[in-house]
Amino acid sequence: EDSTDKNAFDQTLQRVETMNESRDFRCSYGSLCVEIFSNGRYNLPADPKEDPLTAVCVSYFHSDEDIEDETWVLYTHDKAPERLDADTRYLFCENELVLFEQFCRIFQSFDPDVVLGWEIKRRSIGFLLRRAIDGIEWKKFGINLSRNFGVDPKDYHEKAEKYDYSIDGRTVLEFWRLAAEELALRSTSFEAAVYEVLGERTPMMQRIKMRRMWSSSSWPKVLKYLKKRTENLAS
Repeated sequence: EDSTDKNAFDQTLQRVETMNESRDFRCSYGSLCVEIFSNGRYNLPADPKEDPLTAVCVSYFHSDEDIEDETWVLYTHDKAPERLDADTRYLFCENELVLFEQFCRIFQSFDPDVVLGWEIKRRSIGFLLRRAIDGIEWKKFGINLSRNFGVDPKDYHEKAEKYDYSIDGRTVLEFWRLAAEELALRSTSFEAAVYEVLGERTPMMQRIKMRRMWSSSSWPKVLKYLKKRTENLAS
């Protein structure tokens, strides 16, 4: 057995046991918001076959108020940022594969009941599942996210091919669909939903602007925007 996998499993088990001590199982659940950034080709939508995973932000919140919210931003870049928010854990990854591995460890550590994303396919967990299979050829990536034992890797491959981004043992929710169904919005944009729910105006950062910024000295602003976007979903 690989020592890295064993250490990750041990850490997950220890954290779950600690969290379970304070859980009220009658109404207790944990949710994880996932948003990604891909520094892909100019202004084209991110394609998991062609475009690398550049950064991913996860924001965990729990129905039990005694369990603190927690946000992680994982990223790959050739330079270290000078200043970043102290209340967020920023984790530099040497390459895309390391980023995926660290995401798995953090995901397993939180062991969420619910996984959320604004747009699952292109900006959240769906991109990760497809990119793992089609981009870096990590066929068993989806199994690392499952709560069920004995899952066949082929099942996740087939589900991803059919754009089925469900995760065994967890609920996956696409937030824009919930907003469209539950809120009488004139627009189903992320910014409109945030304003309707939180009463907060959020500046929109277009894909091409984020990619240009990532190639400049202002690239840490992309991480901060990704963090803000993810935490708004968690709110």
